[in-house]
Amino acid sequence: MTTKIAFIFVSTTLAVMLAGCSSSPSDSDARKVVENAIGSCDYVKVTDFEKVNGIASGDNYYTLQVKYAIEFKPFDKNIIVAKDILGQAEKFQSEVVQPSRTRRDAYEQARKEAVSSGKYENTGAYDMDHSAEWEKYNIDNEVAINPDWTLNNFTNKGRAILTNNLRELCPNMNQVVYQEYAKAAINKHLDTFKVPFENNKLTMIKSDNGWISR
Repeated sequence: MTTKIAFIFVSTTLAVMLAGCSSSPSDSDARKVVENAIGSCDYVKVTDFEKVNGIASGDNYYTLQVKYAIEFKPFDKNIIVAKDILGQAEKFQSEVVQPSRTRRDAYEQARKEAVSSGKYENTGAYDMDHSAEWEKYNIDNEVAINPDWTLNNFTNKGRAILTNNLRELCPNMNQVVYQEYAKAAINKHLDTFKVPFENNKLTMIKSDNGWISR
């Protein structure tokens, strides 16, 4: 019985040593390095990991090409924020942009008809005679032409709120995680979404405990 136990112990130890002396990093070795670099959080994880290629640099160094995705899970606080932002954006379109376009088009049509009828020599003369309406027209025209400028400012503020909420929930993540989260479209935050990544220079070194990040 003692001999059998000793044999099992030696065999297990040898297997661990051989695993630790692998000639190249395994998929799990590389994935662990990426996961450690990304950070740990219940709402953020590495998925779809693939070791594409690798190049040895001597016996103890390896440079890998890997592909993976960072998956973000939705959470209640940001679902509420995202719905609010989307609702306000829709309201802006219906209550500000569309009415501005309607008023702009009406002014342009009235001006065109007035000039065509010969009442005014040109559009400039019409504008001068309707200075108050002309000022309102310019405001409406700016909104009608560039609604995205206002919407982008609005949604960028929303993205900042969403990202700060993630920071509070997952405070120890790599900065890349927050940066990519901040770029996502607002509606993405209503459900699970992934951001693809590719790293062509994941460098690893062989240690007594196996392959680790260099």
